[in-house]
Amino acid sequence: MGAGNLPRTVKALLPVIPENAALQVVTGDNAQARYEIEKICDSRLNVYGRVAPLTDLICGADLLITKSGGLTTSEAMVLGTPMLIYQAIEGCETINAALFERNGLSLWARSEQSLQEKVHYLLTHPGACDDMVKKQAEQIPEHPSRRCADLLIEEVKKRA
Repeated sequence: MGAGNLPRTVKALLPVIPENAALQVVTGDNAQARYEIEKICDSRLNVYGRVAPLTDLICGADLLITKSGGLTTSEAMVLGTPMLIYQAIEGCETINAALFERNGLSLWARSEQSLQEKVHYLLTHPGACDDMVKKQAEQIPEHPSRRCADLLIEEVKKRA
């Protein structure tokens, strides 16, 4: 797993983050990335190692910049957090990113310049974020856990 060169990404984001905003960076178990990012002196920057659960950070974000793995993107959709996908790994993540972008569930930055442009756009156009969150909500089925349980029960009954 990984999210590319996090220190470089942070340095690319800081010029487009407003002075009154905060950039929350989760490095997970990547101690080297955490160390390098902590050396960047900027009062808008907060760096965390492993965070479990991520719910509070995702819920409190005006914008989540993430890869397009299934769990984080699903959690963001349920919590109603706008997303920008960056550094998706070739394969299922790029397929997810394309699906999300095509359906208006997120934007997808394919380069550092695109990342900067799209972050600036989303932070200065809250209506675009609102539209994204509405489209996300339309994709979330009502009572998804109950539906999964019912499907499993049906399958067990078929095999009994």
